[in-house]
Amino acid sequence: MMTPSKIRFIASSSTVLVGLLAALVAGCGSSGSQPAATADDVDASSEEAARTAEEEEDTGSDESAPEEPAEPEGPNLSRPVADIISEPDNAWVYNFQGSEPYDKAQEKCDERFKDKPQERARCMSSARSSFVADAMEFKKNASGQLVWVVYRTQGSRLHQVYSVPVAFGEEAAGVLKVQKTGNGKGTPPLFGSAREFEVKLLSNYVMELQDPRHGRLTYDARIGFVSR
Repeated sequence: MMTPSKIRFIASSSTVLVGLLAALVAGCGSSGSQPAATADDVDASSEEAARTAEEEEDTGSDESAPEEPAEPEGPNLSRPVADIISEPDNAWVYNFQGSEPYDKAQEKCDERFKDKPQERARCMSSARSSFVADAMEFKKNASGQLVWVVYRTQGSRLHQVYSVPVAFGEEAAGVLKVQKTGNGKGTPPLFGSAREFEVKLLSNYVMELQDPRHGRLTYDARIGFVSR
């Protein structure tokens, strides 16, 4: 015969057993919703970690790399452009073959007198003689004023064709700005009525001008050319 205490024990045991079974079922369901990581997942994670490490390494190397010094601009000159072009007794003499008018004349004369060397030579000579600004100086006059003087050569003689007071302006990378500060004498053979032009030095001995009419003009330094 079942006593009341035995009945209570059996009921309590049944409740515990039901609870254990419910917990076991819930655990099985939870483990089924989170499958174990596959080999592909592991490889993908490894690749992602490697990429992150490489990016961090690249960023670190960029930050630590020293900046390269900027390359110097302009020609290697021994002195400022203003000092070189205005050196006493230093003239700048036109280099026809190193200038743009020569290239234009050569193309024109070759086209017209391709098989006639004598006529071609006369054509080139005519192109050269039509250019007036054969030499120039940047010098101080008797009153100490800086002037730009342009000469034309006729045989062994020089004739002054233009002069104007000037002042030197800003200078950078071998290029000097020159301003006309007064009225000129004669007709300007270069730069027309412009009140400012630029002088560019390619070296201590080679000057380049960019004229609106004639294009690129090259002049070579010649000590004593005017005072000879």
